[in-house]
Amino acid sequence: MPKELHAQRLLAAITDGAYLIDREGYLVAANPAWLRQMEMKEKLVLGRHIKDVLWDYSFSHELAGTAAAYEGGSIACLEALESGKTVIHASADLRSRTAAYPVCNEDGELFAVCTLEWTQTFESTERELVRTRDSAAHSSGMIGTSAAMERLRGVIREVAPTDTTVMLMGETGVGKEVAASEIQKLSARKNAPFIRINCAAIPESLLESELFGHESGAFTGAAKGGKAGLLELAHQGTVLFDEIGELPLSMQPKLLRAIQEQAIYRVGGSRSIPIDIRILAATNRDLGQMVAQKLFREDLYYRLNVIPLPLPPLRERGEDMTLLAEQFLQEFNTKYGRRKSFAKSALNRMREYRWPGNIRELRNLVERLVILGSADQVGAEDVQRILTPQFQPNISETEQLSLREATEQFQRAVIEDALSRYGSTYKAAAALDTSQSTLARKARQYGIQVK
Repeated sequence: MPKELHAQRLLAAITDGAYLIDREGYLVAANPAWLRQMEMKEKLVLGRHIKDVLWDYSFSHELAGTAAAYEGGSIACLEALESGKTVIHASADLRSRTAAYPVCNEDGELFAVCTLEWTQTFESTERELVRTRDSAAHSSGMIGTSAAMERLRGVIREVAPTDTTVMLMGETGVGKEVAASEIQKLSARKNAPFIRINCAAIPESLLESELFGHESGAFTGAAKGGKAGLLELAHQGTVLFDEIGELPLSMQPKLLRAIQEQAIYRVGGSRSIPIDIRILAATNRDLGQMVAQKLFREDLYYRLNVIPLPLPPLRERGEDMTLLAEQFLQEFNTKYGRRKSFAKSALNRMREYRWPGNIRELRNLVERLVILGSADQVGAEDVQRILTPQFQPNISETEQLSLREATEQFQRAVIEDALSRYGSTYKAAAALDTSQSTLARKARQYGIQVK
């Protein structure tokens, strides 16, 4: 299949307006959504320069606002073509937004730019922004009517429109990433990039290159032509540093300098690259205690902890548990083609539980309840069977063991279960209220294989 036809089929799958220009700025492909939006026929625009196409549309309609918006669109894609970087533009009235993405070949050479465009028409832009704000504050991501949730929403509504740094704190599974998404959706940067960086998931050896990017030849395996880092790609947008407490000490001064100077240096580069980003951070650890233990830099801590935002655990949101359980039940019934419902006794049993894994644990429980068993109604016994700790020792089997042997057996089962549940030593250690090094040492001691 010719490359042009292949690109055309890919663009056709996109519901927003999208088009592709070559390295000279000439239109080589456009999807039906964009052609309808432009009120143009494909055979009359392909092969023409993008500036001419967009200018013809604006001039023919004699709409100054639209002309300005689409001229901005052509500037965005041509800027991306020249700079080799992602460029995002928005019109002053927010009716039009354009994102232009460079496309490189196997050798890292730029040969095209793919552009997406969103256009909206409002009777009152202000009224639409208010409606968007209110709906976002009660979106499905933040379910709950408890006093704790209302307080959380109130704080988010206050801090979201500002550019201040927010530190999201709470136990594993309370929904810190969901709260960060709400802040971003209610901010002035809602149409700009939102990049989530899990500080525990990126190997330390790769972290600097991933955050700041690298120049060509900076190290063995470096991309030809260099590569932009995540902070550079987030320019004019928002960055969430998830599990910030796991950021290696060696990286902390470099991140602090980037935040203070609003600029970064690529690995192997000497050119300062300005960045305009809003910082959000999330952690389930006590960073203040880590500072006291010299495990986290004090200056970075105070730079990030401008607005501390604690998220309540699920056990403090009793009335929200039922709403969340029913929401997850509907989701998984749809996903797996089931028609299950909760008996009142099942919900009562859930309310009695402490939920150490919080919302994530509740969601996993409901998914298992939907998948397992043939009965349409889930009862208390079904819930109890799953909530009973799998690592609870059988006393009859331990009667002949010494206290040390029984303790080791129990610890081994606890660690195996936590690693199975959470997938990493960091998350398992946090759930068990111990350090990652202690958990890893115990796992080696008991011969538990750690991925």
